[in-house]
Amino acid sequence: MAHGEVFGFNIHSVYCIILVQYKKCVVVVVVVIVVVVIVISICWYLLTANGSVRGLTSSSNQLAAHSDVTSSAECVSVCDWTPSHVAAWLQRISMQRYVEQFTAQHVNGQTLLQLDSTKMKVLCDD
Repeated sequence: MAHGEVFGFNIHSVYCIILVQYKKCVVVVVVVIVVVVIVISICWYLLTANGSVRGLTSSSNQLAAHSDVTSSAECVSVCDWTPSHVAAWLQRISMQRYVEQFTAQHVNGQTLLQLDSTKMKVLCDD
């Protein structure tokens, strides 16, 4: 065995092979960590939205805390919201200043879901 050889391999070659494999492992670990962070972020986002689309759907208990429009055993889909439900939702998301305009225009759940930015500006500027 010559100086600088291990099992017939040059030590420098062995070192380079180990270094390349180590770098590949580091890249794989970093990718796995990034994916885990993304998954956790998505789960956190969904959990903080209470399983809803960021405040558009609500359990009757949350609505009842702001309005007497639902009973505690009832869960109302946004599509079935009355203007009273919409008013309660606006209060829940700290948009009380628009309750009067939405109520005056009889905005219900169906109407709310169809509002785009232009219609929303017209409704809120009245």
